[in-house]
Amino acid sequence: MQWLKSFGYYQENGWYGGIGAFSGMLFETSFYCYMGTQISKTDDYLCAVIYDTKWNEYDLVSQRAIMMLLRESQVSKEMDIGFIGPLSLVTLINFLKSMYSYFTVLSEMM
Repeated sequence: MQWLKSFGYYQENGWYGGIGAFSGMLFETSFYCYMGTQISKTDDYLCAVIYDTKWNEYDLVSQRAIMMLLRESQVSKEMDIGFIGPLSLVTLINFLKSMYSYFTVLSEMM
């Protein structure tokens, strides 16, 4: 029942503290999702750069090394957020959309 009392406190005094905390958490989460998106984009760019090299003009040892790099760079490397999905801006937008939907449903119920 303690959470009901704290909810009443926020109802009386406004949501200013909650807005600040939410903004901080949203900024931090957005930063991590942006970095996850950048990692995926850089991985795709690296694969294209390796493929565009004139690897067939190198000696055999270098050709094998470049082919191994190309093979490894083609494997998708994404960071995951548990069972939610990949760490990306698309996942963040979907999460914010669903959070807003839940908020509006709960607001209508009150």
